[in-house]
Amino acid sequence: MTKMTKVIQKEWGVTRLISSGPTFEVWHASIHAGGTSSVHMHRQKDNEFYVISGALRVESIGGGARLVEGTQCTLERGEWHQFHALTDVELIETYTVSEGELLDSEDIVRAKDQEVLVG
Repeated sequence: MTKMTKVIQKEWGVTRLISSGPTFEVWHASIHAGGTSSVHMHRQKDNEFYVISGALRVESIGGGARLVEGTQCTLERGEWHQFHALTDVELIETYTVSEGELLDSEDIVRAKDQEVLVG
């Protein structure tokens, strides 16, 4: 059976929903070089990035990581973060919630002043 994939255009590229259930979402993102997300956090979801190709800088209040092909990082719920694509990037992004919770896909909170974490 074939089904349509949810595709969302962003300033930094495009993201496509691969799979979802009551406790998870899996997205494929294509981010153009120089693309930067807003400073944001998720109230309920843990957020994991797995880089398929390219290089991505992920910054959080607690520190930062440079991700390249085959590497990943996890940001816990409530952790303010931002990403910046150093090159064109293809990645898998997953969101999960704790046992007994249901995923709320609208749980994102964006920083009002858009202070940049990535230098």
